Amino acid sequence: MREKYVEQFYLDCQSFFCETTFASGDQVCFVTVSELECEGLARFLIETPTAGLADWHLQFHFELFDHHRDAKEIVRCIDAVKSVFTDMQQGLGDHVHFYATSAGLSQQYNRLNTYHFETLAYPVNAGFFEHRTCHHGRKTQVACLGGIRREKGLKTLVPKMVD
Repeated sequence: MREKYVEQFYLDCQSFFCETTFASGDQVCFVTVSELECEGLARFLIETPTAGLADWHLQFHFELFDHHRDAKEIVRCIDAVKSVFTDMQQGLGDHVHFYATSAGLSQQYNRLNTYHFETLAYPVNAGFFEHRTCHHGRKTQVACLGGIRREKGLKTLVPKMVD
């Protein structure tokens, strides 16, 4: 299943970029990337040398491991993902940049000691933090929270949203 997913992402890159002429200074950004998609992209970059002229920006959005798991399980997860990134290092040149959507995720990925992950949080319009009055006289506030994950406070976030 894993290999099939990697292969499909590789094929999707071939299809999507088939008519693209890459040049130095081009910027390509993928958001919400996993190590499997990254592996498929590495295959694409190896087989498409001109794609290496562009700068590739990969933003990782999902946790590597659950902090509440036992230490052995965390180590197994880190080792498995680290081996994937280590294997890719030949295919991903200096033009590939790694990001995570929170400081906590950057710390997790940087524990792999393979690539350096910078935190690139989603931008939030300051207007979302202003209280606005609706037609009933009550204050309302809107935010786009994205996926509910443990690091965002999964257990406390849902009840607060319901309230």
